[in-house]
Amino acid sequence: MFPCIKIIIVQPRNAVSDITQEWLASIQSEWLPIEEGMGLRLIGPVRHIESNQHLEVQVRYHSPIAMLTGTLDEAQPVIGGQMGMRYIVKGGDVTEHNSDEGPLASDCQPMRIVLSYDALQPRSTP
Repeated sequence: MFPCIKIIIVQPRNAVSDITQEWLASIQSEWLPIEEGMGLRLIGPVRHIESNQHLEVQVRYHSPIAMLTGTLDEAQPVIGGQMGMRYIVKGGDVTEHNSDEGPLASDCQPMRIVLSYDALQPRSTP
């Protein structure tokens, strides 16, 4: 299962605009050092948004290590539950939005962008 991602601009009255493809066209990946928790960091610019707009980001992925330790199982293989991890970005602040906190405006947009193997390959190793 490859990771999926969705990046949505939410405008007044909850109008949404999917900018995932735009973001993916410019991303770079790099390994996080052990001091930062290891893993993979995806970096890419996001277009300027107005003060009355915000971003909603949804990421779905699984962790083989979590599966081995029993944190995840075959019935629930996605980190963060069925919806994955969801974040709200407003004015530079990032807030995690738990699945039990209700729906987001971006939930009306399907999650159809799968990160390719190439996009997940860092240019250098630690």
